[in-house]
Amino acid sequence: MSEKFIYAILGPGVSGKGARNLLQSKDIRHLAIGPDNLKEWGSDFSAGNESLVCIGENDSGIDKYFDGLKYLVLSPGIPRSHPLVEKFIKAKKEVINEIDLAYLFNSSGTYIGVTGTYGKPTTVTLIDHILKTAN
Repeated sequence: MSEKFIYAILGPGVSGKGARNLLQSKDIRHLAIGPDNLKEWGSDFSAGNESLVCIGENDSGIDKYFDGLKYLVLSPGIPRSHPLVEKFIKAKKEVINEIDLAYLFNSSGTYIGVTGTYGKPTTVTLIDHILKTAN
């Protein structure tokens, strides 16, 4: 019998860490999938966390979890042409990003998205100030 995991995070970068933090805060077991050399992942994805299983992206062990997975949380730098993404799409499983994941847990909130190449920290700081001042 395989362990049940609903969420898999592909990419242990900044977005992957955010997704991991959210799932851990909800005490939800999940897979983290990334480079086969787990030492490249850094201490944020270290062993000893019972809600998290780290696995290399080319590890055939992913197959033992695949049937139970419903969501693949895709980090921004990973293309949709990645073999695992294509496998999820072919199996009609949902490929989402970390913002979609957050929305799954709080769909009643109000969200403001800030995108672009330059000025995001300044813009976010300004929006934060405006909203705090308005309340």
